[in-house]
Amino acid sequence: MNILRYAGKLQPVQVMSNNYWHDRSDDYQYPNSTVLKNIPGIKDEVGLAAFEKLAVAKRIEEIYLFAEHEPINLHLWQSVHRIMFQDIFAWAGQLRSVQMSKGDTVFAFPENIEREATKLFAALNAENNLKTLDKQKFCSRMAYYFSELNALHPFRDGNGRAQRLLFEIIATSASYEINWGKTTPQTYLNSVIAGYNHNFLPLEKIFYDIIP
Repeated sequence: MNILRYAGKLQPVQVMSNNYWHDRSDDYQYPNSTVLKNIPGIKDEVGLAAFEKLAVAKRIEEIYLFAEHEPINLHLWQSVHRIMFQDIFAWAGQLRSVQMSKGDTVFAFPENIEREATKLFAALNAENNLKTLDKQKFCSRMAYYFSELNALHPFRDGNGRAQRLLFEIIATSASYEINWGKTTPQTYLNSVIAGYNHNFLPLEKIFYDIIP
């Protein structure tokens, strides 16, 4: 698989540090800092993480209520992110404008995110038989779309949390439930990395294990 499948034409990409970003600050960060600019003005990562945890927890029910009758598309994904992080980041729900990579994983170039996401959601919605699939086949399709959408990483931060909640919504629409607590962070991370490289089986197994 070409790891730049959503990158458009090949061009140099600076590989970022373990938390995704350049050593220097980008426009989303405070100058000369790795801390993201945030609404409460918190300048340390530990304090911001603690504030985020509480702020996000208060918004989960609101997200479910909003999504109940919404179509599954990029707008819903952005709305999930916007509601989840609206108390933390002024850009919550907005597609990122900076390039991102982590190790050998290069995510979509910003200018290609909307186009590729629209294609993937169109394909997902064309599979109008998701409700009729048995559990094994359903988990297989979930693993595929989770991996492909993860390769976009459309937001400056909070991608994993917003995507996991989005897939809870997708599963609910097909009369399934997801319990992410039934897997471990390392197992989840390993499966996501495998999925990026088009090995969907580990993530398919996770979905099978976390769906009752």
